[in-house]
Amino acid sequence: MNYILLALYFSIFLLFKNSPINYSIQMSSFFVDDFINLLIVDISRDDYDRICRKSEGIIYVELELILQHGVSLEQRIRALELAVKNEFGGGVRLLVNHGTSSPDILTNVLIHTSITGNTKILKFLCDNGANLQVHAKYLLNEGAYLGHLSFVKYLLDHNGKSYLNDVQSPPLIMAVERDHLPMVKLLYKRGANLSICNSGALLLSAKNDCMGIVTYLLRKKININTYNPIGSNEEKKFGISALINSCGAGNLAMSKYLLNNGADCYICDQMALAKSITNNHIKITKLLLKHGSDPNSIFIHNDVINEVSLS
Repeated sequence: MNYILLALYFSIFLLFKNSPINYSIQMSSFFVDDFINLLIVDISRDDYDRICRKSEGIIYVELELILQHGVSLEQRIRALELAVKNEFGGGVRLLVNHGTSSPDILTNVLIHTSITGNTKILKFLCDNGANLQVHAKYLLNEGAYLGHLSFVKYLLDHNGKSYLNDVQSPPLIMAVERDHLPMVKLLYKRGANLSICNSGALLLSAKNDCMGIVTYLLRKKININTYNPIGSNEEKKFGISALINSCGAGNLAMSKYLLNNGADCYICDQMALAKSITNNHIKITKLLLKHGSDPNSIFIHNDVINEVSLS
């Protein structure tokens, strides 16, 4: 259906283009915007996979004809944004070569490269004047979150490394949120601090049951009993650790792994036991008791413990 509409619009475009009445009249903003959307957006990614270079070649020729006829700067900027979002590299080059090339414009559209992580388009925009420093922090975090390895490598090689250990939004934590072990390894090799934010990567990966990342972090000698205090925590009764997070989330295999590798079930006055009981994780409760947790902890209610079979 999209190709039928595309052919219809293109036929109308050629009629307008060759009409002596309309030679001096610029195509309406609505017509051009609609046509550009058909060229770049409404052709699905599946269609790209099936007909690949042929379709992009056709689109390139048609877009070039439109640009030669006369398109406003606003329309060219819109088309450039769409081309970047849809990884239409030929369209990006064509639009830049047709005057959509000021550093400010290219810098503004640079942010859209994080959607697909297309390193070639990112590099092309930077080589043609886009200021990477303006969006480097955002692009690095998004790239790490979405698992774009080559994209993140490029950023780290070009001004992005200064944000590698930014405590407000460390890329390492972004990678852990999506359980992306290869990204975690890449960031560490490039200098990421695995203990940043009180070992936030370990605490988050234990909560999210990311066994591969937890194993990797512990092999790198991260303190398994690091915890983040809550409030003043003068008596160390309130806080979270990897074990507390794992037990609270009901991750049995993770909890076993942490305990077998030295996790202290007494941290924060046995908060791990309190969490497992509160959330009715009976198997984890049994596991903690077998590892020496005291059911008489101040956080534990005896009537709750009595309901848990310890056999």
